[in-house]
Amino acid sequence: MKRDKNAIQKATLPQHITVLYLRLKLAWVEWMDRQSTRLGRRGQYIGLVLFVSISLSCCLLLIFGGTSKIINATIEPLPISK
Repeated sequence: MKRDKNAIQKATLPQHITVLYLRLKLAWVEWMDRQSTRLGRRGQYIGLVLFVSISLSCCLLLIFGGTSKIINATIEPLPISK
């Protein structure tokens, strides 16, 4: 039995990446579905409020901490050696 060269196709790297992406996306959707069924709507809102408040406080710390003396980093150029 003779095989045709066109019949056998090897998967290329982009095809492997696409398959891996789709598997990870499916795993993420399944995990999020389990989490959303585990938490009620009230728990989801509480989690969202906590996430937003923590993110906002970190951003404000970085913004105002960088302009005050809490975080004081000076950027100096390196000396040029010949």
